[in-house]
Formats: sequence, structure tokens, C-alpha cells
Amino acid sequence: MATKVAKIYKEIGDTFTGREEFVKLTYDFSQDTGAFADDWQLGQASRQVLITRAFVHVETACTSAGSATVAIGTTSDVDAFLDATSGAVASLTEDAVIYETTAQHIMAADDYFVLDVGTADLTAGKLHVYVWFVRAD
Repeated sequence: MATKVAKIYKEIGDTFTGREEFVKLTYDFSQDTGAFADDWQLGQASRQVLITRAFVHVETACTSAGSATVAIGTTSDVDAFLDATSGAVASLTEDAVIYETTAQHIMAADDYFVLDVGTADLTAGKLHVYVWFVRAD
């Protein structure tokens, strides 16, 4: 599996003031490609954070010559925000919004937000992951 850094990469955590914040993370096939088994780093927590909720918005439908799947989460919980079942390419249609009932969890400092491509290559798609969090350290 190849680990790659997405072109639109964000680091979160330094500006926390105790209020809930959110970050928009983006994966864009036109900039990042989408080979099977690629592990894309979309961003990184610079401090320990408590994830309170997250959802995925499909801006551009994901396509595949096969039956690609997408999982989105963190290094320690790779499908926290989107598992491979909900992330099947047939579900990733334009303007779909996917919210999985993920329990809140602590994300360690230096942990990554990741997107994993499974089963087959992606041939198109653009996803945004909206993550709400508070500083936990």
C-alpha cells in the first residue's frame, strides 16, 4: 500500500480556543489519482482532539472500472467517517451526503485523517470530509 499526501492537505489543532471547530478536508481524483490500495493523508491533528461528528459530501461522483470502495477515517480508526460498505462507488453519487453514526473519539496528536481506496482503482471523484472537533489536551 502506498501512503501519499493529498494536494489539499490541512493541519488542525493549533488555533483551538476551547470552542468546537470544524475543518473541511478534500480528496480530488483530478489532483491526487486513485489507485487501488492507496492510502491518502488528507490532514493531520497537531494536538490531541475529540472528534464530535463528521460527514462526507460527494461533490463529483466517484467512478471506477471495477467495484472500488472508499474508506475515510484516521490512522487509528481507518473507517471512522465512511466504511467500505457505505463507501462503495455506487453510493458515491454527485451531491450525496453520507453520515455514519460514528461514536465520538479521541484523535491523538500527529494522527492523520486518511482516505483508503479499496477493491479497484478510482477513475474520477471529489469528496469533502467535514469534521467537528474540540481540543482535548
